Amino acid sequence: MERIVKGLVEIRKGLDQNLIEVEGERYNVLTQDEINRRFDQFQENLWDDLGFEAFTESAQEYIINNFVETEYFEQLEFEVLMERLEYVDEQEMLEIVELYGAKTLDECAEQYVLDNMSGDSISWFVNEFDSWDGLLYVVRENNLLDFASVIDYVKDVDGYEILASVDGVIEEYFDSQTNEWYYIYLD
Repeated sequence: MERIVKGLVEIRKGLDQNLIEVEGERYNVLTQDEINRRFDQFQENLWDDLGFEAFTESAQEYIINNFVETEYFEQLEFEVLMERLEYVDEQEMLEIVELYGAKTLDECAEQYVLDNMSGDSISWFVNEFDSWDGLLYVVRENNLLDFASVIDYVKDVDGYEILASVDGVIEEYFDSQTNEWYYIYLD
């Protein structure tokens, strides 16, 4: 197999193209930069077509917990809790003011809300609105996802093999003459 792979790399360098046909089989022969670009484009297309549905539920949770900008949800939680204070009865409000001392009512309310925030505003959102789908919608509509990190995560977990849709096999070859890695798979 190594002889075939090396031959494909030599053909590719001679033709300066990355799709090579040999004996009726078409092979992609890509450098590291080319396969990264192709993988990134594949993930972007998959995201455009399927969104979060392209991922398993556990992968969705991992992505949400690790690659979503939380500031939006923290601000939303703060605003909802502040709004709820408007409906607190006078006795409860006096207790809040006593708890925080000689501050203005607004300062006491703000400190009370900050002290009572969940610490995980994304989980708070899902629990508060009882909606995982709503969370995914908000993330998508407000562009709260660090997509480059998601792509890196998928690459680390799944590797490039998703590009090899024919047989799922990608051969790697290091050309010591050019100091370049090549990735070869059936088209």
